[in-house]
Amino acid sequence: MKSADTLLDRQAQAERQPLAVDNADAADLLGISPSTLYALKRTGRFGPAPIRLGRCCRYRVDELREWLAAGCPARARWEILRGGR
Repeated sequence: MKSADTLLDRQAQAERQPLAVDNADAADLLGISPSTLYALKRTGRFGPAPIRLGRCCRYRVDELREWLAAGCPARARWEILRGGR
């Protein structure tokens, strides 16, 4: 019965994963410091576009992972690769 409980625990954890994260969590997810993230954004080398939720800025976790897997292209190249989405 323990394996069934473990499976349920893993499923519950997966359901609680955020779909979008703030700047600090995005930097943490990418393994960089928040100041490096800001520098990448300032220079146009950070690909994922932010999502605005009121005054909050968030990044989609799946897009961060896709961007990293694509080799972290600059914003202009990332938009081309994503087909303008």
